[in-house]
Amino acid sequence: MKNIINELYNIKISILIRLSTHVYKIKTEDNEEYILKYLNDDENLEGIYSRLSILNISSFLIPIQNIYGQYISNDNEKYFQISHYYNDELIQAKDMRLKFFMKELALLHSKSQYYMKVNDGFFEETYDYVINVLEKSKQDLNDILFKIEALDYKSPSAWLLLMNNQLFFNAIDEAKKHIEKFIDLSKELKQLRVALVYQNFDYQHIILKSNKIIGTEKLCIAPPIYDLKYLFDYSFNGSIDLSGFIKIYLDSFSLLEYEKEWLLGLLFIPSFNFKALEGYKELEAIVAITRSIQHFNNAFELSKLLTQDE
Repeated sequence: MKNIINELYNIKISILIRLSTHVYKIKTEDNEEYILKYLNDDENLEGIYSRLSILNISSFLIPIQNIYGQYISNDNEKYFQISHYYNDELIQAKDMRLKFFMKELALLHSKSQYYMKVNDGFFEETYDYVINVLEKSKQDLNDILFKIEALDYKSPSAWLLLMNNQLFFNAIDEAKKHIEKFIDLSKELKQLRVALVYQNFDYQHIILKSNKIIGTEKLCIAPPIYDLKYLFDYSFNGSIDLSGFIKIYLDSFSLLEYEKEWLLGLLFIPSFNFKALEGYKELEAIVAITRSIQHFNNAFELSKLLTQDE
């Protein structure tokens, strides 16, 4: 592998350190540091990186090009990329990372957005999918509450769910309300707004001192709201009000009306499987329920933010 990298990138490896099953840290003879990352495949990713480079957005990490001018290299059908290494900060500073991320995400969406034609029935299929998920969630919630109420001894997680069950029912009703507004607003649409979306949020991917966002190998073309949904699902922190940070995003990139309803319809879907809750260990169940409660509280706050001008 050292010879291939030397041949393709003119990088003379001194040490190759395995960080995970598909990520290695490279130290060169010149004391430079890089990251070698193996990919599932290179389908569309080469074009995505090319598109990103044209946008001239310096914050989102782009791999270095090989001698053939390609961002993705191939060694015996194993695809990989090499990027400059950026050392993370010692402090978490989640609020600062989120603020920087939201500004850069808005910039990415703003500069890469365009409209694409969609097949007839695209929006209806989305609506049907969400409605089916909601109906199943509501039935599963009713089933597990029925079982809990019949128990002589109720565990702390069971009491937590009982005490907050109305919040979950309210969230399901909110999801249905917003997705019905979404289908009403989109029924005449023939085009869908898309952009480069990141869909790989992790606080450790945000390197403040270098003004870099790494982990860009999951970039793709999709509706911008997918990034906001992903953020809600993977940025859990009980002390952070996400709606305030989303406002930073919205100040630079406005959502269309159908996108607002679509996003809220997705956010109010319960984030865990009620039926699977019975198989959780007690602590896992408490954590899952608590995160869902916080998730819904954030969603209600965002709903106020998105509808305050209506």
